Amino acid sequence: MDDSDEERHLVPQKKPRTRKKSAKSSKEERLERQYLRNTGQKYLNSSNREVSARKRRQPHICKRGCHETITDEIGESIFNEYWEQGSHAKRVTYIASRVEICPIKVKKPRLPADHEKSHPKSVSHKYFFHIFGETKQVCKHTFLGTLGETDGFLRMAIKNKTESLSGVTKNDKRGKHTPAHKIKPETVEEVKQHILKYPSYKSHYKRADVGDTRYLPSHLDRKQMHSMYLEEGGTYVSYSTYERIFNTLGRAFKKPLTDTCEKCDSWKEQVKHAPDEETQEKLQQEWNTHLDRAQAAYDFKKKCKLDAESDPSMKVLVFDLEQVLETPLLTTGAAFYSRQLSTYNLTIYDTVSKITYCYMWSELDGKRGANEIASCIFIHFLEEVPDTVKKVFLFSDSTVGQNRNSIVAAMFLTVLQMHASVKTVQHVFLEAGHTRLEVDSKHSVIERKKSHADKINTPEDWYKLVSNLGASNKDYPNGRFKVIKMKGSFYDFQSMLKGPLVRRTLTTTNDKFVWLSTPLLRYDANSPGKVFFKSNLDEEGYKCLDLKRGGKAGKYSAEHLQNHLKILYNQPLPISASKKNDLLKLLRFLPPSCHEFYKSIETNEAVESDADPDAFESE
Repeated sequence: MDDSDEERHLVPQKKPRTRKKSAKSSKEERLERQYLRNTGQKYLNSSNREVSARKRRQPHICKRGCHETITDEIGESIFNEYWEQGSHAKRVTYIASRVEICPIKVKKPRLPADHEKSHPKSVSHKYFFHIFGETKQVCKHTFLGTLGETDGFLRMAIKNKTESLSGVTKNDKRGKHTPAHKIKPETVEEVKQHILKYPSYKSHYKRADVGDTRYLPSHLDRKQMHSMYLEEGGTYVSYSTYERIFNTLGRAFKKPLTDTCEKCDSWKEQVKHAPDEETQEKLQQEWNTHLDRAQAAYDFKKKCKLDAESDPSMKVLVFDLEQVLETPLLTTGAAFYSRQLSTYNLTIYDTVSKITYCYMWSELDGKRGANEIASCIFIHFLEEVPDTVKKVFLFSDSTVGQNRNSIVAAMFLTVLQMHASVKTVQHVFLEAGHTRLEVDSKHSVIERKKSHADKINTPEDWYKLVSNLGASNKDYPNGRFKVIKMKGSFYDFQSMLKGPLVRRTLTTTNDKFVWLSTPLLRYDANSPGKVFFKSNLDEEGYKCLDLKRGGKAGKYSAEHLQNHLKILYNQPLPISASKKNDLLKLLRFLPPSCHEFYKSIETNEAVESDADPDAFESE
């Protein structure tokens, strides 16, 4: 990765101060349209066309004297009271109660007998208003004009009344019928069962924050799952329907690594929608501080890399844990429904020699916590850092559960007393969201290679694949990638904190120490048991956290520390019975030579079967 890439999007652009009105949902628009229509106001219909407000029309000048009965004052009062009901059902009831249906006594044909519309009326209608306690009959024209109603609505209300045995109007049934294209409950259940077939996991690092959300592997997506559902003969549903059902099940996908920063994205929206200029300036200042810290870390790494190229006593190492390598690696659809064995790879990149060291193991050999990460770095110092090196700078992301904690600190305090020449170690944590590291490109090489590789049947196949990367390069006879198998090589550095070292939360000046807020940690061989740190890379001087336990000074010697250090695992780790059953189902896709490896795996029901294999990381 070029240094220019690291600085590409650090400077925020000035954001407009205008605020956009949030769009209404379709349900809100429908309810608003319904209210306006039933109160006689103008509104936009579903086709986005304006419908005019209802207006009262003048009474008809007729022989009944309607224009004298319904004065402007009376007509306006009736019109307002009618539309203030604000209900379709009440309007129907009102009109039905004001219309009297009378049979025709004398039928007088108005058209020739052979005319298509010559059928005489069987009933007639009388229209009334109640005015100051008296019933006043009016003509149809005046009745509709006073109410501002349409002839079609009148016919519908009369029909509603006549179809009832007792003359009581029925409730409006619009929108109450089940749509003809509605998805059947059994189809919804079929889709749900298909989604639940995929192995899902709880978050390892953020278990308290994610509620009931369960995570699917990041190599899956909803479109892929929908296609597989249809290929397996599921009842047809559209992708949008499948997606809607998926969203009701509390499932999510682990986010792949991206180039964007969640904090920057959040600040961007907050600045854009800030309620006032003062709040906007405050948010912009916080955002700029975040970006300044990110830039300072990149600048410091760039300087260290340049210094190390001309200083043989200095090493710059960059490390990160790759996302889980699933074993076996199969393209068959059955693998998507099975829990697979996890293979891990902690990658350490030497910026001077350009060699990539891959410390690899499977979940049968160890977990992927702080002890395992610390053990890989510990072995790298003792076996790969030459005796000519006195200063080592390490750069990593800010994952507290793996990199930035007291267990890794105990490892550095131990290895400094055991290495022949290294005197100081500085560990720099890049700003969360801006942790683009050189090892990311190495992981990409592995990802590309695996897509063209033969089947990966066991963890050993992963080790071979990675070790063969770059092996033909003339300048690197041992290959750009060097694989170190970690089986049986993990140490219990956590126990060091119960022996010669101890966890502390207060500095030597009695200030509270927070691991998450320390961008730089420094260890000195001449100050055993002490961790020096800065709260800001530009800060002058170091503060101190003393992890020494009281007692004789000799207990911090290399010999004493080495004697106290114990192997973490004495036997292979078991997996859950459900995971082993899934692995055994996949044996039909694997050559017989691999079967015994999976059959011999030990199980233990105490092992959490839904532990997240990708250990959903939080910086």
